[in-house]
Amino acid sequence: MRSLPGSAACAAMAVCACACAAFAEDEAEAPRLSFSVDAACNTKYVWRGILLTDDPVFQPSVTAGYGGLSLNVWGNMDLSDINDQENKFSEVDYTLGYARAIDRLVLEAGAIYYAFPNTKFDSTSEVYVGAGLDVLLQPGIRAYFDTDESEGAYFSAAIGHTFALDERLELGLSAAIGYGNEKNNSFYHGVDEAAFTDASCSVSLPISFSESFSVTPSITLTTLLDDKIRDELEDDVNAVFGFTFSYGF
Repeated sequence: MRSLPGSAACAAMAVCACACAAFAEDEAEAPRLSFSVDAACNTKYVWRGILLTDDPVFQPSVTAGYGGLSLNVWGNMDLSDINDQENKFSEVDYTLGYARAIDRLVLEAGAIYYAFPNTKFDSTSEVYVGAGLDVLLQPGIRAYFDTDESEGAYFSAAIGHTFALDERLELGLSAAIGYGNEKNNSFYHGVDEAAFTDASCSVSLPISFSESFSVTPSITLTTLLDDKIRDELEDDVNAVFGFTFSYGF
């Protein structure tokens, strides 16, 4: 049984964000097939406030979309031997999602399968539902339900906004807070009670070199919130620096 799993949560959000944007842009347009490839290099791997790798990681992602439907494959590779997995994939996640925009309300649902090659951790799955508003700060909420290992529930609320600085440069700001029920927190944190688990804030600077290719430097600060959870886990505050190279067609 795995105790410190990883996730494609960020990738899943990006997948559905793309699908929502497609609907919001023009629901009357015929659906089209799209693909995107992302390659991220980060100084650490932190998932829902839990530090999984305290060294550089490589995290590639491939997404295919058709209308509001999307399929994403995301992976994590440690670039050091800190976990005895240097240059090996320790996690591969598969996300199938669907998003639908109704005026300014965006609804989404999907499933994530988490596989952990080259590790002792067992695979698991989550289903999720979410809702967001296409207004200032883009507020949204998501609920994740583990159907296998923890059988717990995790809830996330997030806001974010992107400012156009010029034709090629943008500034992205976002923040999120997470809450886990008793089963989730017992499995992942060793604390047998429901609580707010973690919070994060991010600053990114997407730089577009063409309509298809962009590079995004970013920094994300994460912290564990509950005192009992902080006592159970080390490294309760983390800063993650990274670059993401993106190509879409």
